[in-house]
Amino acid sequence: MQKKQYRLTVQPLTGVHVGSGETLTPLEYTIDSKHSLYVKFSADALLARLIDSKMDLKTYEKACETQDMKTLQEFFYAHFDLMKDFEYVCETTRGFRNYFEENKRKNPLDNAREVLQIYRPAGLKSPVLPGSSIKGSLRTAVLNMEMHNWSEEY
Repeated sequence: MQKKQYRLTVQPLTGVHVGSGETLTPLEYTIDSKHSLYVKFSADALLARLIDSKMDLKTYEKACETQDMKTLQEFFYAHFDLMKDFEYVCETTRGFRNYFEENKRKNPLDNAREVLQIYRPAGLKSPVLPGSSIKGSLRTAVLNMEMHNWSEEY
């Protein structure tokens, strides 16, 4: 039996998100409004830098003791350094920025602004579309097309 070959042109209709299964809280990322960038920062790197600089961390300690998530979130945003504390950076859409701003004043304990982490292989900061996801999407598209053609024939 001879194999059939198809040439496909793929045009995404929406943003593609392949999740890792992890959820990020507002204590782990922010939007740099000056550059419209989504920034996943490292709280560990930020705190290590602040401790090394001998900064007074009373606000941080008090927020931790009282479990005041809003103050803790504001602490991270106020002391975050885009050039030193980031894990990765990517562009944002207007819709995502609006979502971020709308939920900014909500209580972080209400899961406001939680986002799904995009898949990144170990050791890489840039997102990747796994081959299995691409293969699955193509298989679904081809099967959908074939099923549509089959239903027209019968």
